Amino acid sequence: FKDISSNTLKALRERFVLYVKMPESFYQYIERSEKNDKIGDTLTRELYQIFDECVFANNGRWNDNGRQAEMLEKLKRIYNII
Repeated sequence: FKDISSNTLKALRERFVLYVKMPESFYQYIERSEKNDKIGDTLTRELYQIFDECVFANNGRWNDNGRQAEMLEKLKRIYNII
């Protein structure tokens, strides 16, 4: 991948499971989390917490128990405030 930096590849590798297992409505936050800054770090932590609750705790299948809108709102606040 000559046209992709090693930092970009590393960020994609670290978030691959998020892209695969989470609904598309989370993609903009996953993509933003790839940046190595305060917002990116905070989004990464929150996304992995959501992943643990909704995927890891459910044997690898997404189940947000109807909380997706709440989760997206929290991510939106992180994205816009920090």
